[in-house]
Amino acid sequence: MIKIVVAYDDNDSELGDYFEESYKNLLQAIHASNETPTTVLRGLECNEANVNNAVNPLKANPFLFVGLSHGDETGNYLLTENNTYVSPNNAVNFTNSFFYTTGCNSGLDLGENLLQYDCKVFVGYTDNSKAPLNEDYNSIFIDCELYALKQFLSSDLTINELFNEMLSYTQTQIDWLFAKDEIVEAMDLQSNKDCMMIFGDGSLRNQNFELN
Repeated sequence: MIKIVVAYDDNDSELGDYFEESYKNLLQAIHASNETPTTVLRGLECNEANVNNAVNPLKANPFLFVGLSHGDETGNYLLTENNTYVSPNNAVNFTNSFFYTTGCNSGLDLGENLLQYDCKVFVGYTDNSKAPLNEDYNSIFIDCELYALKQFLSSDLTINELFNEMLSYTQTQIDWLFAKDEIVEAMDLQSNKDCMMIFGDGSLRNQNFELN
């Protein structure tokens, strides 16, 4: 079993429904892999105190943390409209984590900051991560941004291999959107692909996070 903490902002005035849909998409994969989230923090629950309380009991062993929300322009924070919930202030609490986030700019500084405190591996974005303008394409964008994470739950491939698969899968969806003349959506998804990044030990596999 893998210990999992998920934080997502269903309270966001602009993208709350998108983050909610992202969480439900991930939850299906968690259940399909027979895993159970250790803790789920929603909207107003997403603050540093609650996150610290959720991850502190876990950090002696490998665990998975997922942040589905905004990131700030500096690349140092994950935040909601009301609170910051991951920052340099509590980066020390993510020792031994596989940290996976869709937050904008999170790969600029937050990823490296977390690795300084022995976060094992970080997947995020080095620029703005975009949701589609047309909600009919939400599932495509979500499947792309969560691809490596969902496959990690049920695969024995390395995180690096899954990250590369995610890039390839995203490209197939970009090509499909271009073929449908959905140029803006295709370009936004291309922008997401171009700023996906990974830091840390990408040679790790699902089994490295399993607790007996």
